[in-house]
Amino acid sequence: NKTMFVFVRKVASVTMYILAGLLIMQHLGIQIGPLIAGLGIAGLAIALGLQETLANLFSALFLVMDKSINIGDWIQLEDGTKAYIEDISWRSVRIRTIGNNTVIVPNAKFVGQKISSYDWPESPFATSIAVGVSYDSNLEKVEEVAIRAAKNVIKQERVRVRENNPIVRFKELADSSINFIIILKVDHVKDEGRVKHALIKEVIKQFRAEGIEIPFPQMVVEMKK
Repeated sequence: NKTMFVFVRKVASVTMYILAGLLIMQHLGIQIGPLIAGLGIAGLAIALGLQETLANLFSALFLVMDKSINIGDWIQLEDGTKAYIEDISWRSVRIRTIGNNTVIVPNAKFVGQKISSYDWPESPFATSIAVGVSYDSNLEKVEEVAIRAAKNVIKQERVRVRENNPIVRFKELADSSINFIIILKVDHVKDEGRVKHALIKEVIKQFRAEGIEIPFPQMVVEMKK
């Protein structure tokens, strides 16, 4: 496990430095026994002043031992930010967003929120776009053309997910249109934007070719005499 390896390597490095320092002090004739005893007493006072730091440290241990989130995984934070995990240290988690921005989140805050993983237990997932058609539309034809458009995109964008059968679900009788969503699977969250971009273009193309109207928001006003 890459995450476990990186974290253990960091902890081992710190431990080795501490042990090396103690050995050097002992070699120089400094009695380390009273020093360690003194550190034990002072450690309690230090721990009280470093509660936040210790909380981050134990949160890091929780992340590493749980194994549900690893370095390199794509996730979505509670605020909707999508990013992949670059590093997990004893103090913070460093993530990089789709917009290539680096965000550093303290471990305790990271663990304390709801996080969606796009790589655990597997990377492929379903995405969708919303569409609206005129009330005059033949809904059977709308469904058929929408599914055809989605299948074209799956082929054009070389989506490799097996059993990727697009689904259309009508959801709402809105003021100006009958609204529905087109659902299909993508290989990975980093492909979602590209696939949705292609799907919107293909839906517009197919609907125009078949004479299916996507109406603008409109309001009918009747004047009474």
